[in-house]
Amino acid sequence: MCTMTGVQIVANKRNGIDVDKWDYFARDCYHLGIRNVFDHRRFMKFARVVNVHGQPQICSRDKVLPVSDTITTSAVCLTSLA
Repeated sequence: MCTMTGVQIVANKRNGIDVDKWDYFARDCYHLGIRNVFDHRRFMKFARVVNVHGQPQICSRDKVLPVSDTITTSAVCLTSLA
């Protein structure tokens, strides 16, 4: 695995979708007693590493965009409840 791709998995500065954020959502939702609406399984099903301008990047299909949008929704919800 390329180092850049590994960094994107853990802390993705490009689009903000990374396992670190998934962990925050799962843990925070659990402790606040609310349902975690982000479906990481669906995101992973459609994620691929693609060479973009000579750099490997984690990309997902356009059909996963609604799943990605739930990250923003989750973040806003968690911020207002915490």
